[in-house]
Amino acid sequence: MRGVPAFCLVRDSARWICEVLGLSAQLEFGTGNRGWIGDSPFVFLDVQKAMRTGWTPAHSIESSVRQTVRRLVENRWIFERRA
Repeated sequence: MRGVPAFCLVRDSARWICEVLGLSAQLEFGTGNRGWIGDSPFVFLDVQKAMRTGWTPAHSIESSVRQTVRRLVENRWIFERRA
């Protein structure tokens, strides 16, 4: 739903990334509920403030993650410049 705060579990985003890359990964989690101070098991996006300016999101969180991965794969120079 557009404009409504959206979230995904980290395991969801990892699955989407693996699917785009054609990888099969085994996710392993520690015993605690967080990996480190400030770590979060989910990604939460709240765009309501931006929407009050007239902006509207064009993509869901899932399609945004998938599109980002595809762009990174297509533009590997991004990684080379930073190395």
